Amino acid sequence: MKRMKPWILTAAVAALALSFVTVAMAQPSVPSAFTGTVTGPDGSVATGLSVEAYVGDTLCTNSSVDTYTNSAGATAYFVTVHNSSTRAGCDGDIRFEIGGQAATPTAQHGGGAPVTLNLTLAPEVTSVTVEVTVWRWIRDPEFITVSTRPPGGGWDTLDYYLDMSGLSESGNFNQSDAVPVEVDLGSGRTVTIEVTVWRWIRDPSFITISTRPPGGGWDTLDYYLDMSGLSESGNFNQSDVVPVEVELQ
Repeated sequence: MKRMKPWILTAAVAALALSFVTVAMAQPSVPSAFTGTVTGPDGSVATGLSVEAYVGDTLCTNSSVDTYTNSAGATAYFVTVHNSSTRAGCDGDIRFEIGGQAATPTAQHGGGAPVTLNLTLAPEVTSVTVEVTVWRWIRDPEFITVSTRPPGGGWDTLDYYLDMSGLSESGNFNQSDAVPVEVDLGSGRTVTIEVTVWRWIRDPSFITISTRPPGGGWDTLDYYLDMSGLSESGNFNQSDVVPVEVELQ
């Protein structure tokens, strides 16, 4: 019987090892598991509430589960969560909702044994306030733009040149295009409002602003914006800052 040459034997062993690694890498990883108690900001939480896990807006819960009472008499949960190997879009920070209400903290994918993570329901958000300001270029007063500032954030310019060619129903005002504003509510939730600017045709210095909540109508916030302010660069008049309270539907 011929003996296999050492270099051939080494190559065969290496190829076999590589095949095992390839198979192992191709195997999908198991969903992550989390368990713990659930408490509310001001007391206990009911049992029988749905437990859902999201990454961004992707539902990554492995199966439908509800809160229950554990052996210590506390409200508890146990949930398994997909990762990108078992469901597309499920890699990243995991956020939890209990009965449709956001809970903290967020989590990272683990492996193997369940991770103990006690959840607390976040206070229910019924409204959020954003600020709106209008800018007018001093060299060209036709150049009008609008910015919003979310709670704790900075100014975000929404449209660098508003199209003011629209007309109001009365025909007395030019109306800008409606600019959508996505407001971050935290825990991956958002709400979108719209902003529009009006300019009186008879007196172009008369500028006002309105917002429209989801499913609602235009709400005029300030009937005459004070445009005497200056931007830091000195190139724009800046209106007074108008707070907009957005009620969540």
